[in-house]
Amino acid sequence: MKKSIYILGIILLSLFGILHFTSASTHKGSRWEKGGDKNNKNSESQVRTDGVYFKNGIMKAGSHSGSNYTYLRFYDDGTVVVDQSASKPEQVARIISKKKNEGKGTYKVRNDEISFGMRQVTDYQAYEGKIMSDTLRLTITSSNTGFTLEDNFYFVPLEFKEQ
Repeated sequence: MKKSIYILGIILLSLFGILHFTSASTHKGSRWEKGGDKNNKNSESQVRTDGVYFKNGIMKAGSHSGSNYTYLRFYDDGTVVVDQSASKPEQVARIISKKKNEGKGTYKVRNDEISFGMRQVTDYQAYEGKIMSDTLRLTITSSNTGFTLEDNFYFVPLEFKEQ
C-alpha cells in the first residue's frame, strides 16, 4: 500500500512539473513561442543577444490595467538592459537600448548560470539563475526589502536598428 501511494505521488509530481513547464513556457498563436530561432550561433549555455528575454505580468494601477512586460536585452560586451513596457516584443525593438534605458547592469555567465544586478533610483536588484536553452530561470532579490521572486524569462528573436 505504501509503495503504491509513493509511486502515485511521484507520477503526480512529474505530471504537475510537465504541465507547469508547458503552460508557462508557450504563448500559443504568436510568432514568439518558446524556442525562438534554433539556428542561433550561441550554444544552450550562452545568453542570446539577438533579441530580448521577456516575462508577462499584469499591471493594475488606478484606472489602468492590462499586460505589462519586463524585458531583458543582453549585449555581447557584457551589458544588460531592463525595461518594463506595455509594448509587445515586436514593438520593443524600437525602444530598448543602452542609450535610452536607465536600468543597466553587467552580466556574467559561467557554464549554464547567469548573474547580474540592476541599480534603480532607490533600490538594487540582484538577478541570479540558469540558462535553459531559450529560457532564463531567474531569482530576483531586492536589496531594499529583501523580497525574492523566481520567474521565467522567454526569448524572442528581434532585429534591432542600432546595437
